[in-house]
Amino acid sequence: MTTETLTVEFDTPNGYLEDVPARFIVNYESGINEPYSWGASRGFYDEATYCTLESVRLGQATMLREQLEQWVGTAAIAAMEARALEIFNEDMEAA
Repeated sequence: MTTETLTVEFDTPNGYLEDVPARFIVNYESGINEPYSWGASRGFYDEATYCTLESVRLGQATMLREQLEQWVGTAAIAAMEARALEIFNEDMEAA
């Protein structure tokens, strides 16, 4: 597991926030791809299997996951984590 940072956006009772720095704990899995039918190797893969929001930074204040969940709700947190997982996997495919 590693800690990764990216910017997120989400709706709050006070308005929509963009470009908010967020820290995620990400679990990566590596392995060997299934070989071709004729036995040749397809190489290795890296995949982010899950990520958990750890905190967001609002100005000079850090808001932990539990605090943010009380403010924006569980669904908003789940959406941020799902989008972050997509981004981390897209970045690995591009590398």
